[in-house]
Amino acid sequence: DNTKHEWHTDELDAQNVSNAHIDGETFAGEVITATVRLDNQCQIPRKDFIVTRRARRINKAGQRDELARQVTRKGRELKRDMEGIVLRHQAKVVDDGATAPLLGGLPTYITGTTDRAAGGSDPTGNGVDIPTQGTVPRALDEAGLLDVVRAIYDDSQELPNVLMLDPASKQNFSNYMFGSSARVATQYQDQGKSPRGGVRVIGAVDTWVTDFCILDVVPNRFIPDYSTATTPGGAGEFDAFIYNTDMVDICYFDSISTDAMAKTADTDDRMVLADFTVVPRNPKTVGIFADIDSTTAMVAGT
Repeated sequence: DNTKHEWHTDELDAQNVSNAHIDGETFAGEVITATVRLDNQCQIPRKDFIVTRRARRINKAGQRDELARQVTRKGRELKRDMEGIVLRHQAKVVDDGATAPLLGGLPTYITGTTDRAAGGSDPTGNGVDIPTQGTVPRALDEAGLLDVVRAIYDDSQELPNVLMLDPASKQNFSNYMFGSSARVATQYQDQGKSPRGGVRVIGAVDTWVTDFCILDVVPNRFIPDYSTATTPGGAGEFDAFIYNTDMVDICYFDSISTDAMAKTADTDDRMVLADFTVVPRNPKTVGIFADIDSTTAMVAGT
């Protein structure tokens, strides 16, 4: 209900293994640790289009109404834009009447639970600045991913359930897991009769069991390439996201809608827009393995 969306995070005090008291001891209240208030700005992505009167009325092969087709098409395009915006290295910007507001991308809130190439560094963690990219892209590696998973386990009670990769890195992940270096992707049960009358071949890994959690390994074609980020670092560099789906939300100030513009010509003018932001409710449940060269095969790491 506000274009500046705010939420609180609460971190438990450090473990106290000396916590022991005398029976009947006089009560003394402990210092209460305050919550940390985070915020993000809402961003307004939009798609505008114009359809002429004749384009709507003419009998076209395979189409009934060009306006209806464009409403559906632009809505899907808008969702694709939003997916990339959420995952960008983009710092939040406040609407000042002259500059379009920008939401802080998910990577701008993640600190500590990361693994970056040499020269890379984490952002402040409140959406005001972006991560520093590593100087040299590197291969996705198993040890690095496991380090990120362990860092999330150490820092948060909410364990991740998804590993999200760009398409090429998803293929590299499966290829590695079926290789001799990983020694884990072994078929452990009979598949039974194939419904197509042949032998079923399994060539992908979609679930990864780690020491701390079970991750669904999913591809996402809209993870931004760093060459399209706010500060380009070179083509073919991607982030891998490890996160808990219950702890990252998309919040709408105004949900996706289609509005008719004032008629000024022999056309129908429409605008499809959303007013939204991304909310990492607990940033410590999100981890990033950064600076991936997706053209390089996955390795074991050190």
